[in-house]
Amino acid sequence: MANVNPISSQLRMSLTSVESGKNVTRYVTLSKLSTTVTPETLDLLADSVATLLAHPVEMVRKVDTGQLVK
Repeated sequence: MANVNPISSQLRMSLTSVESGKNVTRYVTLSKLSTTVTPETLDLLADSVATLLAHPVEMVRKVDTGQLVK
């Protein structure tokens, strides 16, 4: 039976703005998050950081990295 050992977790936010008539997407990544962080905590973190950014947050994604161990 295989298991996945968690290595790291990130929160990635995509920001969209219109510049010179074109849609521009930028990304903000928060790294080194605990792999056991709850969805509620991530939501609060994303909302708090979004208030500091100049462009609106379009999407928030949690990215986990793990190692497959047999």
